[in-house]
Formats: sequence, structure tokens, C-alpha cells
Amino acid sequence: MLDILIKSFYLFIILPLLFFSCVGESNNKGNKDIIQTIINNDYFVVDLDSPEYKDSICFSSFFKSVTCFRLDDKNEKSLIGKVNKFIAFNEKLYVLDSHIAKSLFVFNRDGKFVRKIGNLGQGPGEYTGIYDFTINFDQNEIILLDSHKILFFDLEGKYLRSFNIKKDYYSSINSIQYCNGFLYSCIFPIAEKKKEDYLLQSINMNNGVVVNNFLKSDVHNKGFNGAFKSDYFLSKLVPPYLFRHIFMDTIFSITEKGMFPYIALMSKDLTINNDIEMQKNFDPYSFPEFLINLNTKNKIFLISNFFETLDYFYFQYRKSMNDNGLVYVFFDKNRKTIQQSSVLRNDMVFKSGQPFVPYRFIFYDQKGVYEVIEDRRFNDFLPFLWEKKLKEPFNDQLKGLNEDSNPVIFYYEFK
Repeated sequence: MLDILIKSFYLFIILPLLFFSCVGESNNKGNKDIIQTIINNDYFVVDLDSPEYKDSICFSSFFKSVTCFRLDDKNEKSLIGKVNKFIAFNEKLYVLDSHIAKSLFVFNRDGKFVRKIGNLGQGPGEYTGIYDFTINFDQNEIILLDSHKILFFDLEGKYLRSFNIKKDYYSSINSIQYCNGFLYSCIFPIAEKKKEDYLLQSINMNNGVVVNNFLKSDVHNKGFNGAFKSDYFLSKLVPPYLFRHIFMDTIFSITEKGMFPYIALMSKDLTINNDIEMQKNFDPYSFPEFLINLNTKNKIFLISNFFETLDYFYFQYRKSMNDNGLVYVFFDKNRKTIQQSSVLRNDMVFKSGQPFVPYRFIFYDQKGVYEVIEDRRFNDFLPFLWEKKLKEPFNDQLKGLNEDSNPVIFYYEFK
């Protein structure tokens, strides 16, 4: 049973857009004393204990249209095993598979394969693997994170330059984001450190020198700063970019004027410092057992699938691995109200009455949000296609899809 739970945690732990954050010390109501790092008052407070509950929420209540991109898999160079990150920019779809293919793929908006960026190897412009990538929208550069260096390419895939990551013995990085002329990276310790641990740093884009450190782990992340793989930067097209770590209960915005609190979560069920104390002697590379312990306490975890419009933002969270442990949250930014439900129906892709298929939002822009169908969820999705239980034109558009096909991308346009 424990083995099954651990596998289940691994399946959910890699979901993107996982966030908790903390500003100052937390009490059992969450984060009431947000005073240490708040520089302005322009942030949202979301009290997860005081929502308006809905029996169900339909996709059609906040999306007006949906289109589908079937990623080309006719070329063996385009075969994708897992989508670890996705960016839509300049009429192209950038898809990172860091685990299986270890490549960054580029597709047209119609899903046709264009190219890969860089190659595996040890030479100039080559990498041993890609941990993450980001795009410098100011200079039209693609930036790749290797285990020991940063590589720059133009949008056509031409190698431009690289520099070695300047890090100390105690830390490493596994997530990056370009913003306002700097490269921001999430850092975590790889050895015991006698000085303070930070969660975020800014890097000079010319020489790789660390410019600033931000967000002390003991203040902002309940003291946890382990090797936890996630998308720490909430994936969207334009600044301000949002940052969170696993046990933070405040999301920060990164702007040209500095870092500011953006969304502060409150709940009696948020993870607090005492919950982390038990893991002081815990191996951070063996994390699922610790999450299982939190699960028995009904602590809020696995907040994911974040996207935002001018009027509201959305995310989901879990309090347990049970079927009823998943909660969907909509926050109205104008009225400061919260709607929650344990049932979310995709009535724009599936015919009426069909059960909901779990989804994964991976990127959003000002007009809409992208969802990927892949991996384990692919097997859940295919029977609906084979039995023609999708709405048109998707039954015809996805005809021939099978277990070996590339992932499918749906794009939902906001109302």
C-alpha cells in the first residue's frame, strides 16, 4: 500500500504550477502577519476556509472557445515522451521533454514539427541534458539550463553563446526564468550549509555571476529548501512573472522594481513550520514518505494548474489523495470572492454527461490557457475518442490517435 501511495505521489508531484509560499511565521490560520517583506498593499488575500461552494463548475462558464493542436509524430526526431515545460511564443510551440528525449522541440501552431534546439553532447552548443528553458522575449533568445552551464540560441536554433554556472559547493539550480534583463533561478542545497539558505537568485546574463539572493528559506518556505522538482515559475507569456516554492503560502511577483507579494493564501489547513520540523533529519531526495505523513493530517498540498485573467485567477489544490481530495478554486479579483467545487466538467471537449478527465494546464497568455493530454492521462482520454464521445470537430481531428502518439494540446480562449 505504501508503495502504491509513493507512486501516486510521484505522479502528482511533477505536476506544474505547484505552489505554497510563506511570508513571516505562520500560525494555524495560515499567514495573518504578512509584514516582513510586504512593501506595498497591492496583493490578493485568498481565504480558502471561506469560499462559496458549487456543486460543479463547467469549462463553458469561463472559456468561450477551444481549439486542438495534435503534435506531429511522423518524424522520428519529433517524438516526445513527456512534456516538462511548454511555451507558446511568436506563432511557435516550444515543448521540453527533459526526461526521455532530453530535447527542446519546436512546432508550428498547427502542430507540425519544425526543429529541435541544440543537441546532446559535450561540444559548443551541446548539452548533457536540459533541466529547464526560458525565452528572452526582449532579444528573441532561447535560454537552456544544463547541469553545469547556460546556453543561448536564437529562435531559428542557431547557437549563440554559453557560460558556466557560477555556484558554490553547497547549492544547485533546476529552474530558470528570464525577466527584465536578468536570469532568475530557483536554488536548493546539495550539502549542509552553515549560512542562510535562499530560494531564488538573479544572475547576470553576460557572465553568469549571481547578482542578488531573495527569499530566505526559513522565513518564506517553513525552513524547507530540499531538492524538489517543480515548475517554480508560474508559466505565462508576459511579466510580471510569478514565483512560489512548495511550502510557501504567498506567491511573489518578479518585476523591474523588485519582488512583491502577489497572492497570499490563508487556511487553518496550510502546512506550518511544526509540520516541517519532523523532517529536519529527513533525506530531501526521498520526499514521498514525508508527503504521505502530511496527507494523514489533511494538509493542503499539490496546488497546481494556475492561470489568470484580468478578472480572476484559478488553481486547484489537494488535501488528500482520495478522489474527493481535489478542490478547484476561482478567485474574483474585483469582488474579492472565492468559488470552490470538487467537480469540474469539461463540457467544451466532451459530450454532455461524460465524466471529467483529469487535465493539466501548462501555460497561459493574455487570451487563453493551454492544456496537455499525455502520459498516464492519455490512456484515460483515448477511450472517449475511440467511442466518439468527444464534441466535434475533435473526433475527426484526432482520428488515429493511439498510445504511441505524441501529446495533444488544447487551447481554451477566455471569455
